[in-house]
Amino acid sequence: MRDFAEIQHHARQLAGMSGVDLERAPPRTCRLWEARALALFHLAAGDKAEAHKVMAPFKRPNLQRNGGSRHG
Repeated sequence: MRDFAEIQHHARQLAGMSGVDLERAPPRTCRLWEARALALFHLAAGDKAEAHKVMAPFKRPNLQRNGGSRHG
């Protein structure tokens, strides 16, 4: 398992590449980028299932699952 400080470091780097300053971001945004960094570590290790678990709390409900549409 990665050290949390290492995850935070990579989260700041990833967010910065997207123009997001985690020093000024709300806590949920910080947690999202930390999850993305952790998921990338899992993907790099070949563990796609664990990456999906890490990102699951941040997924939006699938509006098309019941025949709905995202565009109205």
